[in-house]
Amino acid sequence: ARDVNVVYHQGSNYAYSSGGATPPSTTFHDINQRYALASSGNATDVGEATNVLTNHGLTTDFPMTHGYGAGSQTSWPTYVGEITRFPFAASPGAIDSSDIGEMTDAVAQLGVGTDAVNNKGYIVGGIAGPAASQIDKIQTFTFAAPTTVTDSGEMASKVSQGTLHDNESYGW
Repeated sequence: ARDVNVVYHQGSNYAYSSGGATPPSTTFHDINQRYALASSGNATDVGEATNVLTNHGLTTDFPMTHGYGAGSQTSWPTYVGEITRFPFAASPGAIDSSDIGEMTDAVAQLGVGTDAVNNKGYIVGGIAGPAASQIDKIQTFTFAAPTTVTDSGEMASKVSQGTLHDNESYGW
């Protein structure tokens, strides 16, 4: 038999979003929303983000008790490098984000993911402000509050709007 550590990144009940912008992207929002995965229907306002924000990355810890956000834009061209956290178990209306740490740079349009094997978050690339230039940093953060963010290396090239995905061996 194969010894495999199976990691489920996405829950089976709900998905979450935080913030956003209304076209033409001049109105930013501070809302945390929850979507039911088992049925079709509209999202529900379940809490507040730490700021009005957009271009924000989200992930979860393992065993999926909290959602974590990284970076954002709070206005054009203001970039924020905060790590935020919100509880999944809180009642709708009380799923508010809290600022638990700072990234090494103020970045938006970044990739965020979970290393479920080692229980830490990863942040890759993004757009750093205020010059709005792409970066090639790889950052890791702990799922503790307050969190510690570490510059863990560089990507092969600068990138923005990237994504991260779990796998059985490495978790990101």
